[in-house]
Amino acid sequence: MIRPLRAALRLLVPLGIPLAWRQLADDKKRLVAALTGITFGIMLMLFQLGLYNGIMAMVVLPHTSLRGELVMVSPNYEYFGSSLEFSRRRLYQARSLPEVASTAPLYLGFLTWANPATGRVRTIFAMAIEPDENPFTIPEIRDHVAAIRDPESILFDTLSQDDYGPVPLLFRERGSVEAEAERKRVRVTGLYTLGHTLAASADVILSDEGYFRLRPDKPRNMANVGMIQLKPGADADAVARRLRALLPPDVEILPREVFVRNEQEYWAKRTPIGFVTVAGMLVGMLVGAIVVYQILYTDVNDHLHQYATLKAIGLGDGFFMGLVLQEAAILVALSFLPAALLTAVLNYQAHNAAHIPTELSPRDLLTVLAAVAVMCLAAGLLATRKLRAADPADVF
Repeated sequence: MIRPLRAALRLLVPLGIPLAWRQLADDKKRLVAALTGITFGIMLMLFQLGLYNGIMAMVVLPHTSLRGELVMVSPNYEYFGSSLEFSRRRLYQARSLPEVASTAPLYLGFLTWANPATGRVRTIFAMAIEPDENPFTIPEIRDHVAAIRDPESILFDTLSQDDYGPVPLLFRERGSVEAEAERKRVRVTGLYTLGHTLAASADVILSDEGYFRLRPDKPRNMANVGMIQLKPGADADAVARRLRALLPPDVEILPREVFVRNEQEYWAKRTPIGFVTVAGMLVGMLVGAIVVYQILYTDVNDHLHQYATLKAIGLGDGFFMGLVLQEAAILVALSFLPAALLTAVLNYQAHNAAHIPTELSPRDLLTVLAAVAVMCLAAGLLATRKLRAADPADVF
């Protein structure tokens, strides 16, 4: 068993263990300290990127659960939690096109909500629909549409924060939950799983009649978002152009993908999320680069006499630069896997604790690996400055 392993090792590394590895492994404590620091830096970068991906997925959870190839919004639309209304008449006009299969209005707003267990009042996000024109694709919502025809009935999101009460638990025990919204009686007659966003920590779904019962100040002839579903084979871009020409400029027609992307860009550019993510990744890169620089610079100083001897017998600067860059590459390679594993654990905890769908694609991993490698190799080049400038005669 040992002989085949030795043969394979000789085949892979015919000249024995590389000099760069021997240099690093000469001081075990320093090597462990270096790997720990670089692992921390890479883990910080990966976690920040995963958190950013999770937040960008979280803010469009409602968007991705709606059916329809086109979306109608007000020209002053900002984000899902703060969208101005437009006339529902525009949706009726959109139905006149033969390519349009159906339209569905969505009414959005915030309600005061009393925790059914403690009575504590919080603000909850409400999404109201017309039961005959349900725009949601979530099976739990589709199965309970008949229940919310009653204006006092609502559906409650199981992933709402605990401050809004143990509604899912009470519902499973009793079959329904009596609660209070806008100081009026409501009854939870069903549950669904969607997840909260940055704009709201909890949400409910109810009928349009139930919504206007709780919010009589809202105009009944206005909607916040309109979902437009096309017939099979219809060209979404062509239909969007026809609708823009047909309808007045008091509405905008967006492809579904643009609707989702605009929401993500709003939170990434107009809130601190994007800045914090980039800053965290830069800090992680800086930590890794500084650790690599310190380790390699110390290594060069410790072996300066040996390097000077090699320079005196004719080895050029290219040899030493290659040696130090090999050491930097080894440090990155040995640190990346444990950093990725630790990040997976952190992402799992974030998903369970805050319901943030943190995830990293293979492309994300390769991007971080490439960024760290470039920074560490640059640090390695800086660490060789003293060696390249050294004169063997001066060293001895």
